[in-house]
Amino acid sequence: MKTYLGLLAAVLLTASASGQTTNAPAHRPLGADSQISTVSKANPVVLQQSKPNEVVSRSGKVIYSGSLVTAIKGGNPLQLLNPFAPAQYGSAEDGVTRSAITGKVDGLKVFGVRF
Repeated sequence: MKTYLGLLAAVLLTASASGQTTNAPAHRPLGADSQISTVSKANPVVLQQSKPNEVVSRSGKVIYSGSLVTAIKGGNPLQLLNPFAPAQYGSAEDGVTRSAITGKVDGLKVFGVRF
């Protein structure tokens, strides 16, 4: 009886290892549609909107960010404490830093400079 269970486990393990993933992209044959999409993907148009907590310098090389920038740019610093503040004041995620390893909140970003 044990040998039958062992043999059944080996067959099931082999069958599951050879299965395909369902997240793979679908294969599309080459045609007119694929050439058009390839050309559009080669030169995508990216429109960047400035975040409520970011200010870009005139040269475009330096970005200032953080809660202090949001308070100055937004006009009403008390809205930073309001959980129902309008979207122009940004979200809570914009004012925190996360650990690269764990992904947990590591600290608050009061003022930051990015080059």
